[in-house]
This record gives sequence, C-alpha cells and structure tokens, in this order.
Amino acid sequence: MRLRKWSLCLLLLPALEAVARPDDGQDRCWRKGNHVISAGYGFPNIVSSLSNRYSNMGQDFKVGSVGPFFLNYEYAVNNLIGIAASGTWLKGHVSWTDRYGDPLRTPDTAGVRYQAAAGTVKVNFHFLRREQFELYAGLGLGYSVITGESYLYDHNPDISKLKVSNARFTPLVPDLGIGARLYFVPFAGIFAQVGYSNMAIVQSGIQVKF
Repeated sequence: MRLRKWSLCLLLLPALEAVARPDDGQDRCWRKGNHVISAGYGFPNIVSSLSNRYSNMGQDFKVGSVGPFFLNYEYAVNNLIGIAASGTWLKGHVSWTDRYGDPLRTPDTAGVRYQAAAGTVKVNFHFLRREQFELYAGLGLGYSVITGESYLYDHNPDISKLKVSNARFTPLVPDLGIGARLYFVPFAGIFAQVGYSNMAIVQSGIQVKF
C-alpha cells in the first residue's frame, strides 16, 4: 500500500512542480516582451466570393481580385497574452455585358471596380507554447472601408461613359480565429490562421520576431 502511495507521489511530482514553478518562458518561442511582425495573404477574398452571387446580372460575367494582403504586429504583454494590430488591403472588379434582350444589339459593358481596407485590434491567448512552435486564439474588433466605382460603357460612341463612385464604411469588423506559428530559426518563421480575419477565412505568410 505504501509502495503505491510513493509511486503515485513520484508520478505527480513533475506535474506539481510545473504548477508551483512560475513559467519564465525562457524555453518558449513566445514570452513576455516579444514583438512579432508578420505579412501574409488571405483566401478566399470574401468580397469577391460574394460578388459571384450576382452572376445572373448579364452575359460574360467576370470576377477578378488581388488580395487580401495582411500586415500584423503583436506585442507579448506576458507569457500568455498578446495585443495585436492588423491591417488588410484588397482590390477587385466585377464586369458583365448586356444586350437588353436584343440578340442583334451590340452589347454594353458594365461593371464595378473596388478597393477595401481594414484595421483591427485583437487580444491573443497563446495556449500552447514550445521552443519552435505555438498555438494561439484571438478575438478583436476593427473598422473597414470599401470604395467602389461603377461604370457603363455604351456601344454608342456619342454617349459618354457613365461612372459613379461611392464608399461604404463598416464599423466593428470582427477579427477572430485560431493560428499557429512555426520558427525555423529563433527570429523568423511562418504562420497560418483560420477564422474570420478582415475579409478572408484563411491567412498565412512569414514572420519575424525581436
């Protein structure tokens, strides 16, 4: 019986020591005072994906986009919590042609060109930390703006091109997700994140730490 008690104590000793001893983070890739800057690309472009819903607007419907591109910064408040700021930019276009029911008519070309930018502030919780690898989850809010220009190119050269510009501001854009970082060297590596992060579901890229 005593032997079993001593065996149990020996098995629990490492766990008790880990709880009792403060985590100084010295053997972890994330620790208090770290600064991390990362740049990445997101997929899919949510604005472009939503544009596909309007594919019945005319013939030769086309959607094109670049981005979103991400630039992120995070500061380690302590060994578990980080405060992050993120900026996002993308651009795209939607175009189509229309004969207005007349198959003999030369089609008009219409479309929309747009750009979007967003900025958020987020709190990350680094719940799994190793020497070269870590997992984190975060939640934040931000602000976005989408500027667009709609146009109509009529086949009649006597009719001038019609252009209408507009802007839409969207406060309180959510920024949430779970991510992973892998360091190939102590100061640089790659990252990937899944969630809703400023106009994309998945983002990945490179990072530096100092």
